Amino acid sequence: MTIYKHLLVVGFILLTLQGCKDTAKKIFGFDDQFPVKELVAYKVLLNNKDVIKEQTAWTIQADIKQTTTNAAELQVFWGIIDAPVGFDMPLSFTQVSEQGQALLNFVTPDVDEDTQVTLQMSVSFDNGRELETISKEVDLLIQVNKQLIISGSVTDEPIPNALVTVVIGHLEFQTTADNQGKYTLEVEFPEDDLMVVVTAEGSDDFDSVLFKSYLGDGESLLSSAGIDGVLTADENNNLTVSNVTTAKYVIINNQLVEDDGLLNQAQLDDMNKQLDFNDVLEIAALIKAVVDNNVELPEGITNTLQLVKDKQLTAQFIADISSENPDVINELINDIIYDPTLTPADPRFSFTNKFYLVKSDEYQSAISDVFDIKDDGEGSWSTSSGTFVITWTLTDGVLSIAARDDEGAFIETYCTSENNITSCYDKYYSSAKVKKLPTSDSVVQLYVDYSYKLVNTDSSEVTYLQQFNTFNALSDKDVIPFDDKELMDSQWVISVLDESVDNSNLMFAALPIESVYATFKDDGTGFYHQLIDGGEVQFNWAITFGILAIEVVADDNPTVNSTNHLMTYAQINNLQGVRQTNLLINAPELVNVNPKMKTSTSGMLTTVSLRGDMAAVNVAFDVNSFELDGQYGLLTKAYQSPTEFLQFSTDKFGEQYRHIDSNTVEVLPFEWNETELGIITKSYYSEADDANVSNCDDIEGTCYMTQQRDVEIVDKAGNIYTIRSLVTDFIFKEGVTQVEARSSNIALLEYFDNSELNN
Repeated sequence: MTIYKHLLVVGFILLTLQGCKDTAKKIFGFDDQFPVKELVAYKVLLNNKDVIKEQTAWTIQADIKQTTTNAAELQVFWGIIDAPVGFDMPLSFTQVSEQGQALLNFVTPDVDEDTQVTLQMSVSFDNGRELETISKEVDLLIQVNKQLIISGSVTDEPIPNALVTVVIGHLEFQTTADNQGKYTLEVEFPEDDLMVVVTAEGSDDFDSVLFKSYLGDGESLLSSAGIDGVLTADENNNLTVSNVTTAKYVIINNQLVEDDGLLNQAQLDDMNKQLDFNDVLEIAALIKAVVDNNVELPEGITNTLQLVKDKQLTAQFIADISSENPDVINELINDIIYDPTLTPADPRFSFTNKFYLVKSDEYQSAISDVFDIKDDGEGSWSTSSGTFVITWTLTDGVLSIAARDDEGAFIETYCTSENNITSCYDKYYSSAKVKKLPTSDSVVQLYVDYSYKLVNTDSSEVTYLQQFNTFNALSDKDVIPFDDKELMDSQWVISVLDESVDNSNLMFAALPIESVYATFKDDGTGFYHQLIDGGEVQFNWAITFGILAIEVVADDNPTVNSTNHLMTYAQINNLQGVRQTNLLINAPELVNVNPKMKTSTSGMLTTVSLRGDMAAVNVAFDVNSFELDGQYGLLTKAYQSPTEFLQFSTDKFGEQYRHIDSNTVEVLPFEWNETELGIITKSYYSEADDANVSNCDDIEGTCYMTQQRDVEIVDKAGNIYTIRSLVTDFIFKEGVTQVEARSSNIALLEYFDNSELNN
């Protein structure tokens, strides 16, 4: 309950009785010789009106000021002198303190309409001649809270007779769900910006159930409810208090710096955008295993919320139940997705649109497909392997899409070995089922259940593989427009098609995408330098409807390996200054890719869609300020601690740590040196020791470099460094160290000093 203390100072009554002989004689007819005792006087200061919300704890402070040298014992009394019939509001008040203050405490009652009440304060004292009383009136307007009726359900399967508690600020509302888990409750909002949290507790056979749900703030809920003042699960799916809402609640709370819950609606919206719904579904499936499949809780755990709030306990519990049935989590997730109550069809949502599918929570993800769903039953699906035509149908909120004529895009060739028999398969995109997930109005998230076609490379036998993923889905209206002046004001690190890199020998479909330094000039031209040989590539650029287009013309670049191609960048996020974009590349003449990537009866499939990042280079940053007395964690996922670290020591050595799981850490030692742009690290392998080493000094036998990492600092904000990372892997072949592969990308490193690590 929120308590407000209010000092109310307005007009006052001043009672002053004259004490000199002349005045006494004139007023009272006293003889000059009659002894006169000096009288006592006080003044009372407090406000005469106030406006207070209903069901609010309130304090009124009155100041009692003595205006003569003599004092008297004061008696204070408060009462209600005017109010509607039946009005009740207990008053608690104090006598005057040594500081001359008297307090009135009360809690405004629950009212159905704005209510006017008049209070009266009386201060009584002996003024030296008689008992005197000073009275002050205070007019209160008790404002009714905004009200809303919420209607939802408590379900995994329906949880009968669950106790439903809704907390809004200092107010608490309760009801009991019916035998189908359905509930209806009238709630009130003392302030529109207060967050609403629902708790549902099961009983009897469901006593392990403790569910949570964030609904949003009062303003958003009242707006969603509309003029009827009733909010249903169709208007806010979080009113279906379930395993899914509990999983979201736990993940969001784990992300909060504060321990007392969400601060505002904007923070909730931001966190919903960063949620990886794969994680939500995994936790929801774990809860479902307990509630529906009667899997026993671990010893000492009494309810589902207690189980999933502990990350380590959650991971161990998943491992335990998966050891008996490896597919149990995926089976339960499938049940959740196709449960019409847990994942209902959204009647307000239309699939006929163009959607950029992105993993907004993953900093290093390369996935960014594009679904372009036309209203004629066809469309296109752009992937990192290529773009192909699709047909589609929609049934009960499930979008079923399939490659037309079964001509999907080649993904990879992979091999498995069983009983000393090796089988290899070509993997293709084939079809998918897509469903909108129950998220807030601030973000659209889609569940995509892929069906991949597997073709045995020896027998041509066809089988299918099912895998799912979840994405944020952005339309063109959600794209953040590029600014031409901003592009021209800086040099940029940007993802481009780099034809100096040859990917034709790879077992999978991938265009050679690298992060290079680019300059945009004001005449609509620009240039960047290729990764392998540093060749300068000239390009034309333009911004149309906020989307950046870069065109490379082969005839403009006779001295470098380049074909005609067009790259378009739709900006989908700005994270710590790193511009995450959907990068669509149309390169029909490209040759240095896996040949199977270009095999299709419907034509060339070198129009690909993927995530491309950009970051402006801060030329004012002092590379020499790079700290070397702690660790740098590689940020891979929003609101999650790093699992890979670089640690430098002043003796020019260091180690790369990669936490595989809670019990396993890979360590790669290296030597390092400063460069003009940052740091370079080198790691080696000793055959005699069969171990990675930081250098080959004093090592007998064969020792060779295995990896070089160039860390080039682009910018810094707080403890976060934006870097361009260039990793070169080497192999030792025929007595010579040779380059095996190169990769470059934009990354974020978070600095942790030694004191933070020790804590």
